[in-house]
Amino acid sequence: MTNQALEPTSDKQISRRNDYIWAGSITTVSLFVLLYRVLSGVHLDRSIAMFVGVPMAIGVFAATLRADGAIGRAMKYLTLCLCLISPLLGEGAICIVTAMPIAYPVAALTAWGATRKPKLRAMVVLPFAFALLHQRSVEELPQVELSDSVQLNLDPQQTWRAVADLTLPLDEEVPLFLRLGFPSPQKLIGQGASVGSLRKVMFDRGTVVARVVAADAPRWFRVELSYENVGHEFFDRWVLLEDATFTFAPLPEGGTRLTHTTHYRRLLEPALYFGPLERFGVQVMERHLLARFKRAIETSAVARR
Repeated sequence: MTNQALEPTSDKQISRRNDYIWAGSITTVSLFVLLYRVLSGVHLDRSIAMFVGVPMAIGVFAATLRADGAIGRAMKYLTLCLCLISPLLGEGAICIVTAMPIAYPVAALTAWGATRKPKLRAMVVLPFAFALLHQRSVEELPQVELSDSVQLNLDPQQTWRAVADLTLPLDEEVPLFLRLGFPSPQKLIGQGASVGSLRKVMFDRGTVVARVVAADAPRWFRVELSYENVGHEFFDRWVLLEDATFTFAPLPEGGTRLTHTTHYRRLLEPALYFGPLERFGVQVMERHLLARFKRAIETSAVARR
């Protein structure tokens, strides 16, 4: 009799728990989609509001449902949103993976704090307010400069001509970091290093266009950078490439130091997290392409002898 009396109660508890789980998941997904749409609509989808504010909102919601197990629920809800809902909203694997190291700790810490001091839940508005009050145009974003160089066994005049004539496939294996889903270079097309010359680095998901806007042969030339034929998860999602300068410096022992300097503006916030990550990614790509150019130029020079 005792077991029979307990069975209906146990079934009701299980059913109630399942309803609770489904209700929490559906509410979280609805909240996530709403915030995502609103932030995208006001151009804050790459700001601190998205990468800190949204995880904080999920952490607060998990703590509000019930104090017990709030951190675990926040992790589950965030995983649901990142891995299942984000791809449906058009986000790619790179954005999701790079968001995880900041989103999970923020959600967990917020859930933990909100269960112990409920008044802290009001702090969820801070990232959204900060992003809104500090919204800037692209021109106001800080500019970043990166520079790398290689040495070639040619004098500056020879190196200049070789770079001006350089057209080659870029189908070599890229460094490990760039194989994590980043755009893969395919080929370099176009010719010339004089003002007006047009070069294009074609990737599997878009093209970086380089137009020569200033030159002093055989010492340096500068190109303005832009994007075309942009596909899903191209560089325009994370950085705005502005210009690049190629400098040809003679070496005392002979040969030339070819220096490639790039200027870009980072588009993701918070800078403390995304700044070093973007800088590392751009520099890895720059070094890879520069090393490829060096091999092609020296191979071409040997073939002419």
